[in-house]
Amino acid sequence: MRYRLARIEDFTRCLDLIHNSLTDRPDLRQRLPEVWSSLFRAGSLLSAVIEDVSLPEAERLLAIYLAVFVTDAYVEELLDSPHPRVVMRLYERIVAGDSPVLTPEQIRAANSGRGLNCLMLHTGMRAIGTAVNRRLAESLRDVCVLLHAGYRTRMVMEEVLGTRARIAMEQSGFRLATDFADHYRAAAPPPDDHPYLFVAAAEEQYPGIVSGCSFYFNCGDPRFDFAPVQQQVLLHALFNESDEEIAESLAISIETVRKHWRSIYRHVLEVNPRFFPGERGSGDARGPEKRRYLLSFLRMHLEEVRPRLRVRRRRPRALLHTV
Repeated sequence: MRYRLARIEDFTRCLDLIHNSLTDRPDLRQRLPEVWSSLFRAGSLLSAVIEDVSLPEAERLLAIYLAVFVTDAYVEELLDSPHPRVVMRLYERIVAGDSPVLTPEQIRAANSGRGLNCLMLHTGMRAIGTAVNRRLAESLRDVCVLLHAGYRTRMVMEEVLGTRARIAMEQSGFRLATDFADHYRAAAPPPDDHPYLFVAAAEEQYPGIVSGCSFYFNCGDPRFDFAPVQQQVLLHALFNESDEEIAESLAISIETVRKHWRSIYRHVLEVNPRFFPGERGSGDARGPEKRRYLLSFLRMHLEEVRPRLRVRRRRPRALLHTV
């Protein structure tokens, strides 16, 4: 079992993992792979999958996770006038050309400024067995940390269905925003199909108190200011992709991937010449050791791989000598 960043071809194969979503809109449900692919190509989708490579290809995908960042205006609208089936309504707006999902440029600006609002779309798992599903749930938490920690997040929102999911969200540190009681005054849906909207906000987190949602708000100031393409290579490496897999994922050559690694190491040494223990120069002889050390550091400092407005580093001016 392994987790990795999602690819375009995954979206057409994972619809059956989203068990209870959009069942009352089968037409829209069938368009989900198209919507996900569009968001993915635009660079607006946070997505990862868990797979078992020992299984046949048709059965390999075991779980998928999808999330987006949305505008402040959308959040205000959602909380001021909440309606159930939040994700379905979001997809309707996207299909209609009125998407509140942030573009990469907007994400970069917000992550450098007041912060981001995240809406979780789906966490889908294949029903297998209790022990395997427990492992899947643990792996999905690791996926969430790798995808979310290090962003300057203001609020995280998720709509869940059913009493068990509601209890799990409460135990994870999320706050119930609404149970849509006003909408269901006439007749409430069955308990297993009742929607609940949960939120977690940065302003509600207490320093030194760890909860199940604390990692969403774990953000520091990056030290290295990596270039966007370097961040992409590093993020794929954090998901344990080999250079060959990184090349395939980013549609570049294996030699280009290796050039990016060399530029990453040079950049790290320019910023901090003592970063690598026992550094003996900028050659490639210790490349694997450098990679392990750097990725270990990045797992604790994921802000280094999050998009931000880059700060131009000024080169020191040459000293003027007078005779």
